Amino acid sequence: MKNLKLKATIAVLLTLALFSICLGGCNGNDEYKGKPIEKITYTTIKYFGGYRTFHIIDFENNTYSTFGYFPYKRDADDVPEIKSTFTDEQEIAFLNSAYKVGFFKLEGEYKPDADVSDGGGWELEILYTDGTKKAATGKNIRPQELQDSRNSFEELCGVKVV
Repeated sequence: MKNLKLKATIAVLLTLALFSICLGGCNGNDEYKGKPIEKITYTTIKYFGGYRTFHIIDFENNTYSTFGYFPYKRDADDVPEIKSTFTDEQEIAFLNSAYKVGFFKLEGEYKPDADVSDGGGWELEILYTDGTKKAATGKNIRPQELQDSRNSFEELCGVKVV
């Protein structure tokens, strides 16, 4: 009986030790270490009428800007209006918090299993400083990683973006 209690105690202690090691090792995974980003553009699309709203986070100039238009009324002079600026520290905090929730894993097309003719969509483009791009789109569905990144965007931009 003493051997059984000793083995159970050792098993519990080993489990706790492994759990503690895992938690300690996971902390380093909360930091964005990907390619430097030049710009993130998030676009929402309202299907009836096609109104598009562009949200642009420019990491070169540390600005958040936005503009919107109906496709049939687009004016060549439409330019994004700067809504807010942010510091390098806020940029790092945004990148890290968005990374933690899986935002940078978004890629490809997201759509519901059934056809839906109403609703809206979204487009995401990440432009890296080396000129490469990563894109994702969605129709009537937002993946969990995008939903979980809402606070990251709001803290950086000062308004609801996603």
